[in-house]
Amino acid sequence: MPAAWPNDQSGNPQPMALLTQDGNMNLETTVLCGLLASCDIPYKAMPSSDNGFGKVLMGSSWDSRFGYRVFVPESRLEEAKELLSAPILFEEDGSAQT
Repeated sequence: MPAAWPNDQSGNPQPMALLTQDGNMNLETTVLCGLLASCDIPYKAMPSSDNGFGKVLMGSSWDSRFGYRVFVPESRLEEAKELLSAPILFEEDGSAQT
């Protein structure tokens, strides 16, 4: 579950900033959302467009023009970008470092 969306100084929700856009809600988007959640970075993943027709026929958005967008609060955008660009480090046994 995503962390709570932060408020600005006026008590209103902070503006959303686009982190990435993907062709569909596939494994990559799911893993990204899990990574953000594990680092307590709030996110919102939503369809780029109302592609109800594709969802009814295929169960998901099958046209990349109607992909998913992942947003984070403006105040956390740089942190989220750094997280995405960080190298994955592995232990000698092949497992990822934590």
